[in-house]
Amino acid sequence: MSNKIKEKRDRNWTKLLIVDTMTITCVAIAITWLYTIEPQIAKINIDNIWFNLLYLMYPVGNLICLFVVINLYMSLKPDDPERRSLYLIALAFLVMFAANTIYSHLAVSNSYHSASLMDPLWALYLLILGLAGLDYITESEKKNDLLYKGSLMRLLPKITVALPILSVVSLFALMIFIDDRFVWICTSLSIILITVRHAIVTTQSKQLIVDLEQLNSSLETKVSDRTQELFDIAFYDQLTGLPNRRMFENSLKKSVIMTKKKNGTLALLLLDLDRFKTINDTFGHSYGDTMLKIIALRLKEAIGSICTISRQGGDEFAIILEDYIHKQEIVQIAERILSEVAKPINLSDHNIYTSCSIGISLYSNDCADQETLMRYADAAMYYSKERGKNTYQFYTSELDKSISKKLELETELGKAIENNEFCLFYQPQVNILNGAITGAEALIRWMHPVYGCISPTDFIPIAEETGMINEIGLWVLENACTQAKKLQSEGIKRIKIGVNISPKQIQHDDFVHQVGKIIRKTGVYPQLLDLEITESAAFQNESDITRKLNDLKKIGVKISIDDFGTGYSSLSYLNKLPVDTLKIAQEFVKQIQSDAKYKAIIASIIAVTQNLKLKVIAEGVEDMYEYEFLKSQGCFDMQGYMFSKPVPIEEFIMMVKNNVFAKDVQLDA
Repeated sequence: MSNKIKEKRDRNWTKLLIVDTMTITCVAIAITWLYTIEPQIAKINIDNIWFNLLYLMYPVGNLICLFVVINLYMSLKPDDPERRSLYLIALAFLVMFAANTIYSHLAVSNSYHSASLMDPLWALYLLILGLAGLDYITESEKKNDLLYKGSLMRLLPKITVALPILSVVSLFALMIFIDDRFVWICTSLSIILITVRHAIVTTQSKQLIVDLEQLNSSLETKVSDRTQELFDIAFYDQLTGLPNRRMFENSLKKSVIMTKKKNGTLALLLLDLDRFKTINDTFGHSYGDTMLKIIALRLKEAIGSICTISRQGGDEFAIILEDYIHKQEIVQIAERILSEVAKPINLSDHNIYTSCSIGISLYSNDCADQETLMRYADAAMYYSKERGKNTYQFYTSELDKSISKKLELETELGKAIENNEFCLFYQPQVNILNGAITGAEALIRWMHPVYGCISPTDFIPIAEETGMINEIGLWVLENACTQAKKLQSEGIKRIKIGVNISPKQIQHDDFVHQVGKIIRKTGVYPQLLDLEITESAAFQNESDITRKLNDLKKIGVKISIDDFGTGYSSLSYLNKLPVDTLKIAQEFVKQIQSDAKYKAIIASIIAVTQNLKLKVIAEGVEDMYEYEFLKSQGCFDMQGYMFSKPVPIEEFIMMVKNNVFAKDVQLDA
């Protein structure tokens, strides 16, 4: 639009330039006619007509030259970089026109003689023209030049605007004192040109107003669009299109105020995806972004239009539920969310399984502002994660005690190794065909001076959050190797000791070196060390993990995939990884009696291990039904409470020496 306005302005400026030039030229034509052409016509000699015509062409050419000079002068703009030089050129030709006109008049009246006073005018013309050539100086010089900054240069553009009017006034004065028809014609023509100029200016002004209105309308539209865009950026999540944290906080504040006024009900749900970081790190951020978009759509489907939903950032979402009648309504919504999120997501032929943990806080006298609602819901959400994830939890006052305990454990965890508060228990792994104990899984326990024996499910997540997991993991590895060496010294040389390795621990650059150093330090047979890594850890940074596992295999260490089936279960990866054993997840074994699909899953896992010539161990076997089913599918190595709970090393050594399971298994067989 602005370019179009500029084009129209330039066209109108050209029209005005021609009209103004013609108006000023009218004065020169009138003067040339009175004092040069008309006297010459009066003296035309019929016998010498060609000479007279040639003589008449001199003032006509002079007028043409003047028209060009005036056009040049009038076209100069304030921002022309060489305008002073061009002004001098215009002035030189104006002097030349005056000299030629005076000469023509003197020649016609036979008054001209050489060395007259008008001769210096031609010399002045040449002098000014020469100065114009010498005046070509740079912009930086012009800015410091006194004449350039002087009043003359400032005055010339103003004189240019006034020249057409001065020309008409001059013609009126000439017409008053000289009664000549041609002067009258020139005056009339100049008046017509001034009228045309006014019409052009009026039309231009009207058009400019229209163009400016259109431009203003266009700018208003662009400003409105840009304002909306900035509003969306400020208050909406760019990935999912949901309201962001800022807008959600405003909505929550308004909802709290309205709930207070009408004595209504309000619930806040905070939702965090489980294992999202692992998925994001494994498959890449583009997959993670796609997954978040899908989850956002599923949340909308789960809650409909009855709630306000927001993405708080990362993999965390928040939901406001107003005016519910019964608490059961909130439970139903939470369960629908859990169900929707748990559905598999297909990304590039990978079925990705995830879940979420939900924390819920309710508006009450003790929780009557948005900050408290957020804090309580956040505490409940983290408690959901601690309970095993894929669940929801309402905030209660008991959670504060739990959070305080967690903070206390976090503080004291760093001193547990120094205070020798950790110990290892061993859960036997039994081959049911002969009843022999073939191995054991080393399980850490924290013997807290106040809380007693603390399960690893309570403090390992804290260790991972605080970064202490590597130090604790190395302690477990070294002590397990030390006690495995003790087994060797007792003459027990075929029992493998399984040690759980945290995903963060195996990602450490020095992990392989640390394992080798501990093996050398303790003197344990590396073949009796079985490192158990989770399925998800095996697929994080696949090339790096594969390289590390191959390096461990070169040392002689055995590798097991722990909790197989709960991660990605991508069988194509098993051929790439140097794995010896698959351990069927305890949560699958527990579901054998209640859900037939878990039987199919376990049967498939066992079949895969047989085809790949891998060993398979079932974890968490607790009753005869599970035992018989696993045995029928060809799984002959098991561990669980049906055989033994985890026991101290001394008790485990006695169990191995006494071969406590052999007799029972033989009877069962």
